[in-house]
Amino acid sequence: MYTISVITPTIGRKSIEKLIQSLQFQNVNIIHFILWDQKRINDGYNPNNFIFTKYHSPNYISYNYIFNHPVFNISRKDNYLRTIGIQLSTTDFITQIDDDCWLENNWLFNAIYLIKENNLNYCFCKRYLYENESKKIGIDDYESIGIKNKFGYHLMETNSIVFTKNIANDMINITIKNNEYGHDRHIAKYLIDNYKGVYYNNIGLHQIVPDFLLDFHNKNISKK
Repeated sequence: MYTISVITPTIGRKSIEKLIQSLQFQNVNIIHFILWDQKRINDGYNPNNFIFTKYHSPNYISYNYIFNHPVFNISRKDNYLRTIGIQLSTTDFITQIDDDCWLENNWLFNAIYLIKENNLNYCFCKRYLYENESKKIGIDDYESIGIKNKFGYHLMETNSIVFTKNIANDMINITIKNNEYGHDRHIAKYLIDNYKGVYYNNIGLHQIVPDFLLDFHNKNISKK
């Protein structure tokens, strides 16, 4: 059975429980690094009251790390946590899934299978966007397409990318170098320009849209 590291920076959103539930049904071995931003815990969960024992799976194990201050100069805390998670990972395959996402049951297996069968460095998928955990707004036609979109960006949603450990250091360096909102487009361009990958043209990821992007995405999705 394949094994993959899943990296989740979290501020305690309640949707992290939905993510963990979806990881229980993946037909791969999961090592889940949950990286808690203690300074930004919202009104959902915190590392002390989150009940991980509700979920049992022989293929799932989680490790929790609590952070208060970054150890080097990086302004986006979630990016800092992503780089820490990648450094912790020792598996052949890695993905970064935020706490406002959840997965289709076969997504991680299919991504790894496509990478191995075709000797690739990464695979990414299509995603559904949601207004909240239950209200779907449609299929993303802006960020999860891999080629230039109508705005001129090569974009892959970071949460939808499964990549191999041999490019882990590059993923860290790009994230640190482009320490800003929208660093995804720099990752996408670098992967497209330097590595071999494939677009899994099916839904693998579900994600809640931040409030400030809701109007934008409502105009740039397929209503399905």
